[in-house]
Amino acid sequence: MRAGWRPERRNRNIGTFYAGWRKENRMVVPNSWHDEFYFYERLGRHTANEMELHGQPVTFLVEPARPGSTYGCSACDVLHLLAHLPTNDVAGLKLLVLRQPTRKQEIISPVWGRCVYAAMFGSRKGPTIMLEAMDLSHQLRWPGKLSVDDRIELERIEGDGHHLIRDRRGTTIRVNATAVRNTILYHTLIHEVGHWVDWKKRVLQPKADADDPDRKRLKTAFFARPHSEIEKFANSYADRHAAQFTDASVIPFDTLG
Repeated sequence: MRAGWRPERRNRNIGTFYAGWRKENRMVVPNSWHDEFYFYERLGRHTANEMELHGQPVTFLVEPARPGSTYGCSACDVLHLLAHLPTNDVAGLKLLVLRQPTRKQEIISPVWGRCVYAAMFGSRKGPTIMLEAMDLSHQLRWPGKLSVDDRIELERIEGDGHHLIRDRRGTTIRVNATAVRNTILYHTLIHEVGHWVDWKKRVLQPKADADDPDRKRLKTAFFARPHSEIEKFANSYADRHAAQFTDASVIPFDTLG
């Protein structure tokens, strides 16, 4: 053994992030090991209302928005807009959720909404569309290096009325109540329905039997697609129907309650 050689240092990753250094200090959205619920399925104090959408029952779960935060819309607004979409497109949706994220979730995993194909909220479960409250004092930060799809999304956000401040390192998005309503109600909601339509066409409709072993193959194939392809379908769906609704004077509309 040569002088000065330390065998415990033979791996250049020892003592670095790649070997685990400081990973225990990373700020992450926690998931419990004690049950099967994801963090977005853990609702606090909320109300539950049974409503009808194209003759089928749907359940609205609504958490009160934190002071200074807003959903930009009400459950009645959501139901009104969904009622203008084709019946087959919204058929099968069981839950519509207005969710107030925690401050940590707003920082680490900010989203306008989600489509969850098999969500569980206690005893309630089924395909779900979730819309999340937006803190009006919170500023969103986007990096300067963006993909083509991200640039298109940023232009859409600016078109909704959000104030964008660009610098050499990226873009800061300052939200406001009117723009949040435009983004969440007139785009995100329809966008998430687009994900649901995509899921039904590629996974549910080809195999009617949920226990069919080919269903797993279809699910795997669905999520194996490039993320950009999945988002492109939903964005195309949302843009097409939003344009139709605008031409028909369905949107914009005042808050219904």
